[in-house]
Amino acid sequence: MSDDIESIEPDYTIKPEIFTVGAEGEKGQRVFFFQCKAGEQTLSLKCEKSHVVALFNIFTIITENNSVEYDIAPDELEPEPPDVESLSWVLGNLKINFAEKYNDIEMLLTRVVSDEGENPDWVAKLKTYHDEEINKEFIEEEVETIHLIVSVEQAGAFLKVAERLLEEGRPLCKFCAAPLNNTPESDFCHCWN
Repeated sequence: MSDDIESIEPDYTIKPEIFTVGAEGEKGQRVFFFQCKAGEQTLSLKCEKSHVVALFNIFTIITENNSVEYDIAPDELEPEPPDVESLSWVLGNLKINFAEKYNDIEMLLTRVVSDEGENPDWVAKLKTYHDEEINKEFIEEEVETIHLIVSVEQAGAFLKVAERLLEEGRPLCKFCAAPLNNTPESDFCHCWN
């Protein structure tokens, strides 16, 4: 891992069998989430569209520079629709490192904090999958950071779902990459002012 990722001791390390992305809601009002699947267990993490765009761009570079073949069935990549209102773990910062030696992409996910620097009470609990647990069950703990490991093949599969999601959404501003605001007259971005 890079020094940046190593310098933070994560609460849990997750190496899912499936790593995918989804969105619920109407265009312009969608709630995005990353989803990890391990056996019968599913973990959904609320995120922003900008997180999806960032992973899409980085995963594209990594998979283009490495020959990628993946054998994950398309229906397995479809996320299970979560109860959006119950997605209490919200992604704040995302750090990424490509461990080329192991053909793995490591991500350090840190949950969002409030303006006061404290995590709100409603994000205090999260059911997580701990890969090192013998019983491989989800357990309930306070989780600030998650060390997520996916293979290059999983990243290639993720790209297929992410590309479709991003194409279905609002176009992005060519200057700041934020989603354009739609009006009956035209699309616009606040950075144009």
